[in-house]
Amino acid sequence: MSLYNASGRINTTIVNGSTYTGVQAADGSWNIVINDGSTLSGLYHPCGAYNAVIVSDKNSPSRAPNGSLNVMDTGGGVYSPTPLLGSGNVTPGITNLVTNSQAFNLWTPLAVTITTNVANDPVNGINVVDRIAETSATSQHNITSANISFTAAQAYTFSVYCKNETAPFVQLLFGSAPFGANAWANFDLQNGVLGTVDVSATAAIQNKGNGWYRCIVTSTATTTTTGPVAIFCANSAAMTRALGYTGVASNTKLIADAQVETGSTANTYTPT
Repeated sequence: MSLYNASGRINTTIVNGSTYTGVQAADGSWNIVINDGSTLSGLYHPCGAYNAVIVSDKNSPSRAPNGSLNVMDTGGGVYSPTPLLGSGNVTPGITNLVTNSQAFNLWTPLAVTITTNVANDPVNGINVVDRIAETSATSQHNITSANISFTAAQAYTFSVYCKNETAPFVQLLFGSAPFGANAWANFDLQNGVLGTVDVSATAAIQNKGNGWYRCIVTSTATTTTTGPVAIFCANSAAMTRALGYTGVASNTKLIADAQVETGSTANTYTPT
């Protein structure tokens, strides 16, 4: 057996958490640890393999309420009929490089406050949405991730799910050490449109329903080094890079599911 079976579907190996370790078995197939959705929690089992819950509904979400993967049993094995769509989403090559991807209180804040777990997120319905609010300081208003290792000449895509409450503008920014000073974009969450996109970036905004938008910015690293990504509150769709302004404490927006990945496409979100 290998990573793909004859039909092109992804092969998986059911493991007990001790016989095999890691995400992939020696033959290249994906290791899966089946759980009941409550005994174990999170995307990964302690052995490093994926946690999964068997589902029968092909339209089930990709993840169970505890964050584990839903996998559909077809009778001919356990596999994903369509990678990244519906249940059974075990897809090779997609790695979320940002840590604490849905725990923004663990990012570094500047002149903002974070209220955690205020709503269910738009991807898997888990109560992990955070609220970001400006303070009244005259300052930048942002949160910054831990450093990520970037490679020169490689494209990277940074995406975040955002929803306007009383503050409709947001800026996503790559750190200047790997990307220079022009790798950022603004987004208008009230009208669902792009604002200013600087010359070293491309961007997109995707309507995810119920007021949620996936904000996406892509840029190519110019230097091999480490650096963060950042989510900035913005006071207009045309705000310049990392601008400081006098904040308003009642200016809030919801944020969820940050992802940084290689390539120029925002793939289905993988929590870290």
